[in-house]
Amino acid sequence: MAVEPDGTQVEICEFCATPGCASGSWVSFRRCGEHVLWIPAFELVEEGPYEAFEYPPPDYHVLYGVPMSPRSPGNSDVSLDRTFHDGPRYRG
Repeated sequence: MAVEPDGTQVEICEFCATPGCASGSWVSFRRCGEHVLWIPAFELVEEGPYEAFEYPPPDYHVLYGVPMSPRSPGNSDVSLDRTFHDGPRYRG
């Protein structure tokens, strides 16, 4: 998965598995101490009505809050395994 600074689609089309085919499931990754927050891609959503439809966050943001993934010391990569669904949440 290519990670872009403004937004990255974290769930792809369930029918064809093509990134960008289905709308939604866009996040931006931001560091917060020893964690990485998966926040909505606000920069993309706020561009206009089309972008608000095309780039909303995943449904689990509304249901469970913003996921946080731990970062390994000395490693800027984020672990993209499925355990983040059960991990800590930020509910500011």
